[in-house]
Amino acid sequence: MSEIRASEIDYDALVVLIECKEQTPPLTREEIACLSANQRAAVERMLATGETWNQASSGSGFLSLDEGDFRKHLKAIDNDLGEQTSIVAESFARYLKAGEVPAPYYPGALPSFCGAKRS
Repeated sequence: MSEIRASEIDYDALVVLIECKEQTPPLTREEIACLSANQRAAVERMLATGETWNQASSGSGFLSLDEGDFRKHLKAIDNDLGEQTSIVAESFARYLKAGEVPAPYYPGALPSFCGAKRS
């Protein structure tokens, strides 16, 4: 098993992210309707330009990598708490801005990091 890479700054960033998520109220119906319109606009852009969802919705750069580079990137950041926290924070911000629900892997990985670091 690879060693977890984490610094005090990484843990501080994780705490800030958790506090932000805890303090953010649920979206209102009006906010959800607006976000749905944003998603429809991204789909229309995909149809008009042939772009992928990630390109049309201005997603994370690493999600547009070809499969080989994407797999290399995932391996490189697999045990990096700072990078994983950054991805979840960016995903949460995208959820609030565009209504895009993040892939479950990243938020689910954070508790594993914390548990592995304690043992």
